Order: sequence, then C-alpha cells, then structure tokens
Amino acid sequence: MTRSIQFPLEIVITAAIGFLLSQLLVIGLPWIYFVGLFAVAGYVLLFFANPLACLGVLLLFRTGIDSLLVQIRFGIGGANLGLGGGLSLLLIGLTVMLFLVQKDESVPSKLNHPLIKLYALYCFYSIFTATYSEDPEEVFKIILRNFTILAIIVWTIMVVRNEQSGYFLLRMIAWSFLPSIILGFMIGNYTIDEYRGVRYCASLSHPNILADYILIMMAAFAAKVHLKQNSSHGLIQTFFGVSLLIIMLLFTKTRSGYISAAFLFLVYSWFNNRRLILPVVAMSVCLVSLPFVSSSILASFEVKGGKIELNQDDNLAWRIQKSTLLFREAMSKPIFGHGFRTSRKINTGDKSIDAHNDYAQFLLDSGLVGFCLYFGPFVYMFITSLRQRKHFERNSLLFKVSNFFTIATPAFLLMSVSDNLANYIVIQWYYWSIAGIYIAMLWNVKHDHQ
Repeated sequence: MTRSIQFPLEIVITAAIGFLLSQLLVIGLPWIYFVGLFAVAGYVLLFFANPLACLGVLLLFRTGIDSLLVQIRFGIGGANLGLGGGLSLLLIGLTVMLFLVQKDESVPSKLNHPLIKLYALYCFYSIFTATYSEDPEEVFKIILRNFTILAIIVWTIMVVRNEQSGYFLLRMIAWSFLPSIILGFMIGNYTIDEYRGVRYCASLSHPNILADYILIMMAAFAAKVHLKQNSSHGLIQTFFGVSLLIIMLLFTKTRSGYISAAFLFLVYSWFNNRRLILPVVAMSVCLVSLPFVSSSILASFEVKGGKIELNQDDNLAWRIQKSTLLFREAMSKPIFGHGFRTSRKINTGDKSIDAHNDYAQFLLDSGLVGFCLYFGPFVYMFITSLRQRKHFERNSLLFKVSNFFTIATPAFLLMSVSDNLANYIVIQWYYWSIAGIYIAMLWNVKHDHQ
C-alpha cells in the first residue's frame, strides 16, 4: 500500500477532537452532527495511519454520507457551508501536508503534468473572476470546489505508486454506489416527490445528481477498471453492477440521464465492439418503452393543432429559454464574463435558479477564457486517452483507465448541456481521482518504475 505518516501531534489532535465533541455535546446539537463529526474525525486519524487507505475510504463512502454532510451547517468567513464544505477544506489541508512530508523524489516529476498545470490555471483564474463577482459567499464555495478537485488529483498521484494501489482505488470508486444505496435506505430520504412522481436519489440530495454519478459509475464498470484480471466471476460482477446502475438510473426519471447513458454505451460500442451498437439501440428502445420512462419523456411535449410542440409548463421549456438568454447576454462581455452567479439574475418568470446548462453558465459568468479553462481538461483527457489506449494491452490498467475516459467524457460533456455538473463536486471527485491514477501509472510506465 503506502508507508504511514509519522506525525508527533497525533495524540494532541485526538485530544483536541475529543474536547471539541464534548463541547458540542454540552451545547446540545442534534445527533446527526455527532455522526458527521465522528466520521470526519475518524477520517483524519486514518490519514495519519495510511493516506492511501484514507483516500480509498473517502471515495467508497463519500456519496453514501452526502446527505449527512449537507444537513450539518456552519459558517466560515461569512459563508454558510455544510460539513461537506468543511471536509473539502480539510482535504486541501491534508493534501498540502502530505506533499510536505512525503519523501518520494518522483512526486514533483509526476505533478509536472499538463493536466495539473491546466487545472491549476483554471483554479487561479476562478480567483481572478471572483474580483468582479458580487456574491462573496458563492464565490468562496466555487473557489473551494475548484481547489478541492485539484487536491484530489494531486493526492491520488502521490499515493498511487504501483498497479496494486491503483486497482485498490479503482475498486473503491466502482463499488461506491453500494454504500449510497444502503445508507440512503437506512437514512430514509432516498426518494423525492415531484410533478413527475416519485424519483429515486439514494443518499444524494437530488435525482439529477444521482444520474450524473451513475454515468461515471457506468463508465467505470464498462471499462472494467475494477477488475485486475478477466474471469467468469469478474464478468458476473460487471453484469451485476451495470444492471443495478441501469435500474437506479431509470428510477431517477432524469431524461438527460437516459440520453447520456445511451450515448455512453454507444460510444463504448464504437471504440470497443461495434457489433454491440444495434443491441444497445434495441435495448434503449425497450427501456424507453417502459410506461414510467416514456411518460417522463413525453411530458416535455404536447400536441396543438395537429403539431407537436414543446410543453411550456415543463422544466425543459424554461431551461431552453434561460440558456438562450444567457448565451445572448454573454455576448456583451465575451472574454472574461460578468462574474460568478450572474446567471441567477437573468431569469424566466420565477425561475431564479441556475441555468442547468454549464456551457451557457460559464460563458456568461467567466467568459470564453473561463469556458475554455473549465472544459479544456475534459477535452485533454479524452484526446490523450484516445491516443494512448492504442499503446497498451487490453487487459492492462492503463488501457482500462484510458478506455474509461474515452467513453465517460463524451457522456459527461453531453449531460452538461442540460445540467449543472460543474456544481456537483462529489461527482467530479470520482472522474478526477481516476485521472490522478492515470497520470501516476503513465509516469511509472514511461520511467519503468513498476
């Protein structure tokens, strides 16, 4: 795995955590605060024992405890954060600490990678955008979100030193949807009731977020990143995982998720086995024919005067209208944009919320520069993985990870047309932690460091 960090203040930190929890008990906070805070405290202690295991546990359970982290609120510098935001701050701090105490001379070379530079440039550009943004609290959250993802990539690169550690993290990522199902059921808030009926969200706060997360997990299972060797047992695992993920996606009743998932499997078929294209199309048609799926899709349209028109009462209509308004307004300041959260000021009726279109929102808020810096790393990973996958054996870790980015990235970018994937930091953790594994293993291969 990896060596333990020898830190002389472990006892002091443990005592400090115990004192903090005792004070919270005296104050009389709800039990959920203690569950969340104990989880974070255990996470910190595990970090000092084994940073690789700490990251693996975080990735395995992060979506499962998401609802607990969201419900626990506190303020930092005027910003109202959930415990999830506090965990992000902690993650950044622990990543810096890990970098300072590690003695692996190869780490600086590994971190000298174009993706790290590109994402770091985007993070610092977000600080520049903050200088002309009007909502300090939202600006703080956005900057925190960006640097947290950078920290995830860096942490992963530092702890992945061989295939064993790489596969360990990939298995934690692939099977992380199981704690989300189990803990969501135990907590009880695993569905929400909307005009489309009851929708499934597991342990996440909204069905759309779950659908986006499922896309990443589907790509992971399709690429078989969780399997070190192909076997009949591994085939059963993959079939079980993909089947369960498809069922979960159907019950989210997320139309953009349906389209993106079908596109994901079509892309997989195109690059891996084109004979699967027709079966994928046939399966998609069959699933769309299910009554609760078709009714959700058909709700976006209505028949007037013998013509099929967009249903103006459906949220797809206001999403299109608002995106159109944002694109139009973005043209007045096309280079640097108007500042974070400007999109919330440009509304259609009473819809004072985000655009549900990352392309429109980035062009308006941070201009063409921010747009390119945000989407650039995704395009880079797709192009690089598409080129590199040709140089590896199909059963190798690097081929599987390259395959993951080849099939996951187009679906992610398609989903961004109708959702706020840039805001869903939990979802992006999994995508970018796999990018960290890719960078670390590629460096090992190039330097014969297996």
